[in-house]
Amino acid sequence: MDQSEAPDRKAAAVQDKPETLEQCHAVIEQLGQELAQLREQVSALLDKKLNSRNSSKPPSSDGPGSAV
Repeated sequence: MDQSEAPDRKAAAVQDKPETLEQCHAVIEQLGQELAQLREQVSALLDKKLNSRNSSKPPSSDGPGSAV
């Protein structure tokens, strides 16, 4: 990002600030929902079975008799 983009992004952030308590609660609710979705995605990714074909793990870490 170059310096010319910084003022525009800052202006957009200032413009998006909630002005009322009701708007603040709406933003908090939206962020809470977004956080829950991201946590589910992280959990799903952590639950994936990693082996030498879908990660940077060496083949020797797959174990004996691995059907990889």
